[in-house]
Amino acid sequence: MTRRELRAPDAFQRAGLEARAWISSRPAVVVGAVAVLLLAGFGVATGKMMSDKREARAREELSHALAILSRPLQADLPPGTPSDEPPFKTEQERDQAAVTALQSVRTSFPHSRAAVTATLPLASVEVRLGQLDPAIGHFEDYLRGAPAGETLRTAALDGLGHAREAKGELPQALDAYERMAREESSGFLAGMGAFHRARMLAALGKKQEAAQAFAELIAANPGTPAARLGQERLSALEAEGFKAVVAAKPDAG
Repeated sequence: MTRRELRAPDAFQRAGLEARAWISSRPAVVVGAVAVLLLAGFGVATGKMMSDKREARAREELSHALAILSRPLQADLPPGTPSDEPPFKTEQERDQAAVTALQSVRTSFPHSRAAVTATLPLASVEVRLGQLDPAIGHFEDYLRGAPAGETLRTAALDGLGHAREAKGELPQALDAYERMAREESSGFLAGMGAFHRARMLAALGKKQEAAQAFAELIAANPGTPAARLGQERLSALEAEGFKAVVAAKPDAG
C-alpha cells in the first residue's frame, strides 16, 4: 500500500481487497501448522487418545487428506517428471479434492481429535474456493471443539474474521478479531489480532478508537510485523487529525 493510499479518506473501507489477499495466502500456512501439530502427535495432552486404534486411523486419514494439498499441479512439473501420484490440472481441482478428503475425516471419525483438527484446513480451503458460509461454520466448529490454549485457535479466529470481512460483515469480523486479540500468544501471529481489531474499528468509522488501538498495539508489541503495520495505519489516521493519547512512562528516577 502506498503512502497516498494510506492517506486516502476511504483507505480503511477496502476490507474486501485485504480479505482476498488473505484468502490466497493462508491455506498453506494453516496446513503447515496442522502438519506440525500432527508430527508432534497432537501434544502430550492427547498422547493417551492416540493409543486408541480408532483415533490412530483418524489421524492417518487426516495425514492423507493434508497430503493432497502438497501434491503438485501439472503446470509446475517439467515434462516427463516422475510422480508417485498424478498431479492436479488446476489449483481448484486440488482444493476440491482436499475438501472431499477432509470432510471424509469428519464424517468417518466424528468426535475424534483428528476430525476437530481437519475442520481448520477445511475451512481455510473453503475460503479460498469462495465458499464463505461453509467456511465460517467450520471455523466456528473448530473453535468450539479445540481446547482452550490450542495454538491454532489464533489461526482459526484470523480466518473467521477475514471470512466475515469478505462477506462485508464488519461487526462480526470485529468480534472475531477481538477474540483473536484476547487469545493470541506472543509467539504466533503476535499482535495481529489487535492490529485487525484496530483496522475494523477504522473501517466502521470509529477512527479515534482505532488510533488509540493502534497506539496501544505498537506499545505492547514493539518490533513485530503487527507493530510496523500498525504504525503505518496510525500515521494515516494522524494525518486525518485523529491523535492517540499515549500514557507517559513512569519516571525511572
